[in-house]
Amino acid sequence: ASGHDPIGATQSSGSKNVSMSGNFSTFYIGHDGNLDGLAALLDLEWDAPPYKGGRLLPTPPGSGLRFVFERQRGPRAMEVVRVSFVYPVLIDPESGARNASGILEEVPLLSLPWDQFVSRAWRGLQSHVGAAECFRRRANVPATQTSKLTRQ
Repeated sequence: ASGHDPIGATQSSGSKNVSMSGNFSTFYIGHDGNLDGLAALLDLEWDAPPYKGGRLLPTPPGSGLRFVFERQRGPRAMEVVRVSFVYPVLIDPESGARNASGILEEVPLLSLPWDQFVSRAWRGLQSHVGAAECFRRRANVPATQTSKLTRQ
C-alpha cells in the first residue's frame, strides 16, 4: 500500500553498518496500551492496512514503534529522529493463509530535528497532569534543564 514499506525482521540496531555511521534504530514493541501511551505523548496517529481502524487502531500483536536517530553530515549537519509504526500482517488478505515470514510493514509517522523531537515529547508530558514532574524526578533532570525545553 502507498506509504507503507516492508522491512525485513533481520534488520536491527545491531547492524555494524548502521552503528559505524553514527545512526541507529530502536524498536519499541509493547502492548497496545504502551504503544498508545507513546503515541499520545508524541501526538502520533497511524493506519495499518489491511487492518481496519484509525486513530491509534489497530495495534496488532507484534507491532511497535521504530525510532531512528540520524546524524546528517555536510554544511547543514543536524541530528534527526524519525518515528514509524511497524507491524506484521498475520494473515495474507488475498489468500487467507497464515503469514509467518517475519517481514514487518512500516508506516512513516514523524521526522524532526532532535531539538524539535525533544520539545514535542516535553509538550506531550506537560499535557498530562503530573507526567512532566514524574519524568523529571525519575530521570533525575534538574528543573533548570526542563525549563529550557518549554521555551523551544
